Amino acid sequence: LEMMQSQYLDPAGVEYGVLGPLGPTGQGDLNLDFSAAMCRATNEWQREAWTSREKRLKAGIVVPYEDGLASAEEIERLGAHTDYGQVFCLTRSLEPLGNRRYWPIYAAAERYDLPVAFHVFGTSGHPVNGAGWPSYYIEEGSGHSTSCQTAVTSLVMEGVFERFPKLKVVMVEGGFAWMAPLAWRLDKIFERNRTELSHLKSRPSDYIRRNVWLSTQ
Repeated sequence: LEMMQSQYLDPAGVEYGVLGPLGPTGQGDLNLDFSAAMCRATNEWQREAWTSREKRLKAGIVVPYEDGLASAEEIERLGAHTDYGQVFCLTRSLEPLGNRRYWPIYAAAERYDLPVAFHVFGTSGHPVNGAGWPSYYIEEGSGHSTSCQTAVTSLVMEGVFERFPKLKVVMVEGGFAWMAPLAWRLDKIFERNRTELSHLKSRPSDYIRRNVWLSTQ
């Protein structure tokens, strides 16, 4: 904390910093009880070691996102606490992130007006690309942006933003240049497939403009 204060927060004039612990936090682990316990411990650690000692920092609520109900319970436990500024998940999940198994997370986040940040990484038991396990880290790293595209596509097309119109989603560290062509492509496909997408009342790009933010590193 002292190094962060002296080398980053103070010289850069940071008003607020939002923490996003990447691991080991238990997120995505398929032992769901272990995952929930690790996430709870990580959230308590953030408050004890960081946010209680530095008011410019806000913690990210890490959740056992493969268990939507347990994730919602953790958001309910911490959502009203001012030390927490977001819900924090990873982009590579067991199923596409728009699947209804994850909707309890979005309902709880919207209820507390907390953005859901999706950071690249995670496996949830799957290989990190569609053809299997890569040989080199550069292959894994180059797939970060595609995992973000998959997440945004699923959230939009499954109707998450139609069901939760006030939900804010932030894609973290996955680049941003892909967003414009993805929105264009989704709009084009949407026009051709409206018969199976009657649950969407707007174009995909409209949901993206309203509900999705991008960060860079």
